Amino acid sequence: EMHFALHNPEAAITYFTKVLKCAQDAALSSGDVLCEIAKCYDAMNQPVDAERCMARVRDDPKSAPVRLTNRIWVAWNEFEKEQNTTKALKILKEVNEIKRTPEGLYALGRVYANLSQFDAADACFMEACELDPTSPKIWLEIGTLYLKGFKLPDIAVKAFGRARELATALKLKEGGCSIGHGYGTDVEGLTKHTDAEVVSLENDARMFSGDTFQELGRPSHALREYEACIDSARIQIRKLKIIIWAVVLLQRAFRAHRERRAKQVYAGAQRVVLEPVVMRSATHEEHERYDAFQRRPRPKKTTEAAKKYDMMRVRKQHVPIEQKDVMELMKDFSLGTRHGAVPPPETKTTKPAGREKSITTAQNKPSQSKVKRSLLVFEGANKASATATTTTSSKTKSLMGFDKKPNAATDNRKSTSTLFR
Repeated sequence: EMHFALHNPEAAITYFTKVLKCAQDAALSSGDVLCEIAKCYDAMNQPVDAERCMARVRDDPKSAPVRLTNRIWVAWNEFEKEQNTTKALKILKEVNEIKRTPEGLYALGRVYANLSQFDAADACFMEACELDPTSPKIWLEIGTLYLKGFKLPDIAVKAFGRARELATALKLKEGGCSIGHGYGTDVEGLTKHTDAEVVSLENDARMFSGDTFQELGRPSHALREYEACIDSARIQIRKLKIIIWAVVLLQRAFRAHRERRAKQVYAGAQRVVLEPVVMRSATHEEHERYDAFQRRPRPKKTTEAAKKYDMMRVRKQHVPIEQKDVMELMKDFSLGTRHGAVPPPETKTTKPAGREKSITTAQNKPSQSKVKRSLLVFEGANKASATATTTTSSKTKSLMGFDKKPNAATDNRKSTSTLFR
């Protein structure tokens, strides 16, 4: 037991094995020794060997332990591993009838709490707390009972706070975890804690305190408790819930404020005020960064669309056209009426040596009699129009004071010749 208290379970197992051969000489049963060996295996993180020892104690009636602490541990093992509630209650009640210890009442209260018998569990925890008020395990179970059983978070948060303080004190106190361990001491019935159990108790007390603050509607206090806990998946989930709920509340508050502001503006109670925009000029460094960005090397486009675009951008080379090619292109060009182009006549023209007059063929040349007849008719019409115009012009000139009369014959001849041309 001394080696186990000094955190040397390997040496403790060797001595417990020797005691197992003659357990009655030490006023112990084989079950007590097997329970101590199982505790050593638990400390060495060998749960398979520990379960093998406890199964030997449970199955063999002759290996029933004598010590109250070992009997309590066997009863709790029956309830937790075998789910045998009837046997566990029977053993714990017998132990508490022999001697009411804080550890026995604590175990009995946990069995009642798991069976949803909250009043009986509360009575056991309160009596255990009176016998051992410095046990963080008892205060932690009281807080859990009032939080989840009775739904009284105001009382639960005080119990969790007391459990956290006691666990911290045990962790800081040198050798505090193994105080009162051993048979025959004055504090044999007190609850026992290992170093790992104390750390776990402190972490659980902080986590359950955060849950209680959540129930009380104080998420900031809950988040502070979660931040002090050892980082794990369940702590991260709890913190994430608080953050998401805070974001949802912020969105609701902003929407309510925006609706209230819109109603006030619509009713004329408030006026939309736009803050003046201050324009600043770009600095020299910003200009240099922009110029460097514009001069950056750009990758070439390799897609089909880019290739097609580059081909369209290529300019065609200018090829000069000679005069012969122009004449060849314009040889069939001719002007026509508004209804369409008229093809050129198929007549061949020649240039005489002395005079530049076009000579037409006999087919297109009109007869002389037709030309004379048309000239006579045209001259008679011109004479009649000329006499009418001279009479009217003479009257107007005499009225306006002009006595000189023009020569009508010469004018008519000139007019007819010009019109004929």
